Amino acid sequence: LALSGERISEPFDIDNTPPTVSVVGSPTIAGEKVTVIFEATESSSYIRRAEYTVNGGEWKTIYADDGISDSRKERYTVSLTLPRSGEYSVALRVFDSSGNTGNSRALVKK
Repeated sequence: LALSGERISEPFDIDNTPPTVSVVGSPTIAGEKVTVIFEATESSSYIRRAEYTVNGGEWKTIYADDGISDSRKERYTVSLTLPRSGEYSVALRVFDSSGNTGNSRALVKK
């Protein structure tokens, strides 16, 4: 008395590809102010949000330079005040609409 069944659905896409994140140029240092520019690109869906951290600390939300993360290509400018000399790691992680994450890191020597 074995039963079987099947159902055919409409085709759908599965996005397992993370966004690509890269540092644009070199970090700029002016006194205590440091600026790092990142660019994020998503091939399958769109970028939904981004966060940055300094030296592995707390992740902080950052908004795209155009005000909202809502397209396949976004630019993020991280502006920081770093009063002490030393080496700092500034990382950005980006989330796409499917929940995939991509990240990149810049080393800042002050």
